[in-house]
Amino acid sequence: METVTQKVDRLEQAMLELIEQSRVTKEELAQLSREMLEFKDEMRVFKDEMNKRWGELANKMGTLVEDIFFPSFEIVLKKYFNVTPKLLTHTVKFR
Repeated sequence: METVTQKVDRLEQAMLELIEQSRVTKEELAQLSREMLEFKDEMRVFKDEMNKRWGELANKMGTLVEDIFFPSFEIVLKKYFNVTPKLLTHTVKFR
């Protein structure tokens, strides 16, 4: 049967192991926190780059209409509707 001294020694050893494990957990949590911040920064850069790309794509789609479809619009009006417009522009703004 264990003596009180042996039980206290075992309890003391268990507490020391618990303290050590707590320290290791704290360090690992701090490391994880640093890694998450780095990841967040990387994702912000990625998101900014994607937004830039979407903007560029939207601009290209706008010029697609101006550069390809609009020049043939007069031909389509004449061929399918037998109409020749007096004025054909894509830059008129009404206020």
